[in-house]
Amino acid sequence: MRFRGLVAVAAAAASVLVVVVGAGGVSARTVNGGNSIASSQPLPLDQLTASGWSESDYVWSGQYGEFWWVQMNAGDRIVFDTDSTSSSCSDFDLAGIEIVAPSVTDYTLAESSPVNNLGIGAAKYESSWTAQSSGKWQFFFYGCYSTSYTVDARVQTLTATRINAPSLVRAGHPFTVVGTLTGKGTPTVGAAVQIRARGPATRLSKVAHVGAGGRFSAKFVLSRPGSYVITATFYGDNHHRPSRASSRVHVG
Repeated sequence: MRFRGLVAVAAAAASVLVVVVGAGGVSARTVNGGNSIASSQPLPLDQLTASGWSESDYVWSGQYGEFWWVQMNAGDRIVFDTDSTSSSCSDFDLAGIEIVAPSVTDYTLAESSPVNNLGIGAAKYESSWTAQSSGKWQFFFYGCYSTSYTVDARVQTLTATRINAPSLVRAGHPFTVVGTLTGKGTPTVGAAVQIRARGPATRLSKVAHVGAGGRFSAKFVLSRPGSYVITATFYGDNHHRPSRASSRVHVG
């Protein structure tokens, strides 16, 4: 799909000091997006936000909508939990989210194509996307001309799991697997890492908790001789992406 440019421009977007109650009785602050890249607004993260878009006369890429931006690093994953709260045009009025690269401006928009288009498949819907490069990414929420919706967005940053295990151990003798969990905004102390040992007719699993400096450890005793793969897995959380690392141990 090619961008077809601006058909009409609404009044400049602005924050509206209104608090509404979303699903489950959770309060949400009502904020408008922007009617252009230059006037786009920062999308609030880790909080329920109610769009102030209603009776829009702004059209871009053939769709009614508004722009939001989020600063992201390469490899960051953004997750949107959206809920359409009006039904004037269809069962669910928020149709999707188009993603615009940081290099695109209002002057080059008509000649540019979206990096991705996240379709909204239901009134309550979760969608996600991973940034290929760092920058100020634009997100165009589009749908019916008369639409209201809530969005709860969060960014999950990259993590790296590393482990160190002895390459050779004696059968029936304890040994220790040590490792680190790192990344921007490292998961808090206490995050869980699952460590598995898999080998000849053996499957062992332990949970290690991250301590200061991202360090964790676990002790194993393997009674059967043979080659084992030790894998440490961090499954991620609301703000961190999963990661894992493996090491091979020979039991003699």
